[in-house]
Amino acid sequence: MVKTREATAADAAALVALNHAFNHLEVSPEHVIVRLTEAGTETVFVADDGPDIAGFACLQVTRSVCYDHPRAELTELYIAPDHRRRGVGRALVEMVVQAAKEAGAAEIVLATSGDNEAARRLYQACGFASEGDVYYTRVLGKRPW
Repeated sequence: MVKTREATAADAAALVALNHAFNHLEVSPEHVIVRLTEAGTETVFVADDGPDIAGFACLQVTRSVCYDHPRAELTELYIAPDHRRRGVGRALVEMVVQAAKEAGAAEIVLATSGDNEAARRLYQACGFASEGDVYYTRVLGKRPW
């Protein structure tokens, strides 16, 4: 059973490993811990699939002087290969969408690679509409514009 939750400092080592597998970047667990606790940084969610952290998703919510509503973006989503096609991605996307709604966002956007068919299918199945080859939007409530 997949369980999603907000990441904590205890997840730092797993997030380092997953991020390396996803982005091929090296960051330290200390870096992750600082970013998890910094105000104004992304909110990171993880999915537990059994004893393992199976994947993560990141949400950025920003405010603008030009708009009344905050802007939400799903900035990262990665599922470890052994945990794919088990509902982990959908569970993380829905957790991010719920957090964006709770933050007052009228929509959530994301970008993905044009050749990432699996991600594109997932986002469409989760209610996102394609806006070109790589951009997707999901309306969360009444748009104020």
